[in-house]
Amino acid sequence: MAKLKRRSSLTDRLGDTAGAPPPSFRDEPDDPDPITGVAFYGTTIIVLALLVLGAVWFGTRKIERHLVASAEETLQGAGINTVSASADGADLSLNGTVDSPEDVGRSAELVAAVNGVRSVTTELTVRDPVELTLSEVDPDPLTIAWTAAGVTVTGTVAPDSVAQVVASLESVFDLPVDHAGLVGQERLVGESEWLPKAIELAQIVSGALSEGQVLVNPAGNVAQVSGELGSRQAKRELETQLEDALADQYAFVSGLILPDAPPPPPREQVVELQANLDDLIEGKVVEFQINSDIITPVGTALLDEILAALAQFPDVPVEIGGHADSQGSEEANLELSERRATAVLAYLVAAGEDPERFVVIGYGESRPIADNTTAEGRQRNRRIEFTALEE
Repeated sequence: MAKLKRRSSLTDRLGDTAGAPPPSFRDEPDDPDPITGVAFYGTTIIVLALLVLGAVWFGTRKIERHLVASAEETLQGAGINTVSASADGADLSLNGTVDSPEDVGRSAELVAAVNGVRSVTTELTVRDPVELTLSEVDPDPLTIAWTAAGVTVTGTVAPDSVAQVVASLESVFDLPVDHAGLVGQERLVGESEWLPKAIELAQIVSGALSEGQVLVNPAGNVAQVSGELGSRQAKRELETQLEDALADQYAFVSGLILPDAPPPPPREQVVELQANLDDLIEGKVVEFQINSDIITPVGTALLDEILAALAQFPDVPVEIGGHADSQGSEEANLELSERRATAVLAYLVAAGEDPERFVVIGYGESRPIADNTTAEGRQRNRRIEFTALEE
């Protein structure tokens, strides 16, 4: 009985353990948490996406900066310096001010042609024309003075013109040029008109005056030439040449003088001599042989009367002007009028007059007093005129 009881106990124990898993001699890990795995993979994907987006963003910004720089460089190369660009990807926007409505379209066309630009929008303002006018600067007078030692030039010109002015004056005078007083100034009014005129005046007087001065004041439309000449004739010829060069563009002020010149005669004497000369010439001409500077007897008879009038006021200088009709070439008529005026001077000097008293000039056909289409008119235009001068 006792043994059976023990067997039964062993059997019971074996039966209790029959459905249990066998014992293990290793530690097994616990099952992983599924939520933790999902979080890991999600974070990785977000980081990768951010890296890709960052690369794209920085790449786009680099492209935008390149397009903006290229657009502004293109505009500046075309002389448009007051327009800036901004970019939204390959789409550009222009902001700033331009001088004219045409510059708005031109700016857009220039930028649209830049490689990589997709579209262009403009928000440009056109400057008021009044603003443009006010921004221009009146130049200071340009003064060119010279002596045997050198040339000095002062005034304002465009920055790019400084070297040009210096080179031109060195060529004209063949002397060193001091240009310390020549200032470069942007946006000067009308330089292309008055600067070449100033150089032209210097060229005209450089051979006639060993020292002197040319002053051109564009703001006042005045030009003055100063210097000393040896005779009244040389003075008058140079003044005439300068007046012709200015062609009424500037008022000419003569600063030309004669050495030891006597004081000017009283105006009353000038007026009275002129009246006497006009009375003698009225209805008459100093007659010459046809197409010649030889004075006829009729012409010398009239000149003898002129001599008597001149003797009454010996201190009054006189201009002898030769004139021609329009037949023949202009050059030939000018040359003939000069020769005839010179022939009259020779006759007066041979009769005892001081040659320094007179100025001789030929006007050719430029100053008709009658109709050149008629024989009578042409005869009146072929004449010698006497003009009493105040100095």
